Amino acid sequence: MPIKNIIQHPNKILLKKSLPISNHNDAVEIAKDLLDTLENSKVPGAGLAAPQIGINKRVCVVRKFYGDNKYKDIVLINPTIIKYSKEKILSLEGCLSIKDTYGYVLRYKKIKISYTDLNGIKKTLKADGFLSRVVQHELDHLEGILFIQKLVDGKTYTEKELDKITS
Repeated sequence: MPIKNIIQHPNKILLKKSLPISNHNDAVEIAKDLLDTLENSKVPGAGLAAPQIGINKRVCVVRKFYGDNKYKDIVLINPTIIKYSKEKILSLEGCLSIKDTYGYVLRYKKIKISYTDLNGIKKTLKADGFLSRVVQHELDHLEGILFIQKLVDGKTYTEKELDKITS
C-alpha cells in the first residue's frame, strides 16, 4: 500500500469527528495505509488515526510495546471506550500531526474498548499505562480532538526545551 503524507495541524480535517465505517474492505485498505505510513514515517510514532492521513473514518492503529523495541500493531475499527478507571495519570504527549510540540495531558490510567479487528471480528481490549494513553490519544483524533486542546497547563514545549528541562 502507498505511504501517505501525515496531515499537519492546522488542517481542518484533524478537527472533524470521524464517521463510522461500514464497509469492512474499505477499513482494511485504510488500515494498511495507516500501518505502512506509520512503519515508514521519518518520526517514530506510537499510533496513527485515519484523519491524520486525510480520511474521515473511524480507523486507527496503536502499537503495544514490549521490551527491546518490539511491538505489536493493533488495528481498531470503529473503536469505542466502554469503561474508564477512576485513576488518571499526567504525562507528556506529542503527535505526528503537530511537529516538535509536546505538552502534559491527563488521561485515564486504564480503559476498556470495543472495536472490530482486521478480520471483521468484534473484540474488546483492556489497556493500561502507556497503551491506554496511546489508545485515548488516537481515539481523540477520531473525535476531532488534538492533544493540544487537552493540555493541563496550556503550555507546549519543543524538543529542545524538553531537553533543558529533563537534563
